[in-house]
Amino acid sequence: MSLLPVVEHGPVYLSSGAFRDQTIQNTLELSRRWGVVNVELGSGIPFHADTLSLISAEADNFNFLAHNYFPAPEEPFVLNLASLDDANLERSRAHCRHGLEITAQLGAPFYAAHAGYLFDPRPEELGHVLNAPETTTKDKCFNVFLESVSALLDFARSFGVGFLVENNVCAPFNAPDGVNDKLLLTSPDEILEFAEALNAPDFGLLMDVGHLKVSAHTLGFDCDEAMTQLQHLIRAFHLSDNDGSADQNLGFSSDAWFLPWLGKIPSVPITIEAYNMNQDDYAQCLAAIGQARPEGR
Repeated sequence: MSLLPVVEHGPVYLSSGAFRDQTIQNTLELSRRWGVVNVELGSGIPFHADTLSLISAEADNFNFLAHNYFPAPEEPFVLNLASLDDANLERSRAHCRHGLEITAQLGAPFYAAHAGYLFDPRPEELGHVLNAPETTTKDKCFNVFLESVSALLDFARSFGVGFLVENNVCAPFNAPDGVNDKLLLTSPDEILEFAEALNAPDFGLLMDVGHLKVSAHTLGFDCDEAMTQLQHLIRAFHLSDNDGSADQNLGFSSDAWFLPWLGKIPSVPITIEAYNMNQDDYAQCLAAIGQARPEGR
């Protein structure tokens, strides 16, 4: 049973990252206390053998989204749908297929995964300097990522759900010369190139505005121009703010640069993906979204 009303504006979810590194039980209990009904399960939730039974038991109390690395595997790895290592590629694809199966079981609209890497980082490198080899094979990784997304779109269609790709973040410390040679889908031009090559009418982006801001600062493009170029592909938003130097997952208020875009693309779901928040921080983010979408809260 869905708790979401039929509205012109997309629903607003709260990422589990708000309660950073809490168990699934604590995440749901804190969500209850805050009055949160729509929960994106992903960031910060550690492995738990009974995760799926725990969220299934709460299916009538919450609307869930499963995101990227959820449910966390017992043995950590970096999900990379562009990997040239056959074992890691299959592990990444299998994880996403599982995410799509869970999405269908929960009655959620879509599952989203991050765009790929041009090599296989270690889990502890994420969010920090990525120690890539001296040379990477971008064309090969691009084509493997195309194959992965095409196959996962087919798999998603068989369950009647969507599969979205989240734009990657290229921080200055991973491109000191302003050239990205480590990650896929960080710039609007590359995202458009990928969409054209994929040629799938149901392909869509989970637009992470925090990622976009950092990548724009690093690679020298304009955020609003990028949004103009990509708005026809955007099917959902991840919202957080930062100072452009790194993906800091900060909260936001009524002066956030991206707020006007929420009104221009009003029908898609939003996830507040600020980390380590308190209830007042959450209320401030909700108020800012309400300003941008006054009828959609």
